[in-house]
Amino acid sequence: MKYGFIPSSKISSYKLLNIEKWFHEAVSLYTKAINLLTRDNDVFCYSGMVPELINSYISYSMSIQECGLVECEEMIKRIENIFKNITTPYNADFNLAKAYYYEYKGDIPKAVECIDIAQRFSKKMKNKFKQAKSNIFY
Repeated sequence: MKYGFIPSSKISSYKLLNIEKWFHEAVSLYTKAINLLTRDNDVFCYSGMVPELINSYISYSMSIQECGLVECEEMIKRIENIFKNITTPYNADFNLAKAYYYEYKGDIPKAVECIDIAQRFSKKMKNKFKQAKSNIFY
């Protein structure tokens, strides 16, 4: 769902209806997956699913209508608490999702800080894909 960079005024009403449907379907599926992972205490996969839901909310908010910001704040707090004790390869994805959130909120210095964390973590893990993703986002 790459509609986050296209204003709704540039999207046909037919496509807008589809986007709304896909968005709600994505949120529903991500929420179900997160609930299952939480129930099973699968912190590893949970930490990878949350950034996708944050990205969906922010993309929708950027193009269509503000939605899910309170949920994003809550998810960010939960994952930050998890990453105080452990880390997973999804740390970079999480920090990029946070950067997207802070960019949307207009806090560019905080967004840059999150991108820098993602870049440092990716280099430390020697994960070239995550490094490239961080560089592109920057």
